[in-house]
Amino acid sequence: LLPPALAAYMGTAGELTFPVLLVLGLATRFAGAGMFVVNLMAALSLMADDFSPAAQAQHTLWGVLALLIALWGAGRWSVDALLLNRGK
Repeated sequence: LLPPALAAYMGTAGELTFPVLLVLGLATRFAGAGMFVVNLMAALSLMADDFSPAAQAQHTLWGVLALLIALWGAGRWSVDALLLNRGK
């Protein structure tokens, strides 16, 4: 779907940016959704090669965790929550 060079740059940017946002608690839903997409693309690219049951289990676990963060956010102790409560 994408030229390989562009896909490589986008994948690298996602792998480096989204985890930092999650650790900092900034834009956690966006970062969780981004990590889900990065994980999905990695799993789909592995399916073309040998995709062992252990690798599938790991990608499933990380995909579910990223999806949970994307759906419910980071919680009360995140910077997102602090910024949201500051305006009230």
